[in-house]
Amino acid sequence: MKTNKNHTSIDPFTHEIDSIPKAAYQRIVIVGGGFAGLRLARELKGTDYQVVMLDKNNYHQFQPLFYQVATSGLEPSAISFPIRKVFKKHDNLFFRMMELLEVDTAGKRVITDKGFLTYDHLVLAMGGDTAYFGMKNVQKICYAHEDRFRGTFFYGIS
Repeated sequence: MKTNKNHTSIDPFTHEIDSIPKAAYQRIVIVGGGFAGLRLARELKGTDYQVVMLDKNNYHQFQPLFYQVATSGLEPSAISFPIRKVFKKHDNLFFRMMELLEVDTAGKRVITDKGFLTYDHLVLAMGGDTAYFGMKNVQKICYAHEDRFRGTFFYGIS
């Protein structure tokens, strides 16, 4: 059981997310608001699909420039923008900030920390992790710049 913002317990396996209208078209759920997820969502705007993007963050970040933020070359806001901005003017695109817990392929549902959502088509575009190539010592002493907050924290810019 999870607790929502009103502090009431919800069971994500039985609570259907109702903040997205029932789809008149087939629903495509995209999990992940990175390069691949955003590219697909943009390609599907104005089509006969209901597109729902889920991401644990409400912003997209341009990771190739993290080093610029970490070395004070750019402000964090220069390499990130709200995902909702992409979806603002398109009736068939929806964004929800949620964390994926499980995929129920038999029931064609994604289970999130806020409840479940049904889909007709599912795209998992969640990105990847930092690779240390089996070097445990490197993993212990290095900082991965996986998000803009770590980059500013580690270099004292926050």
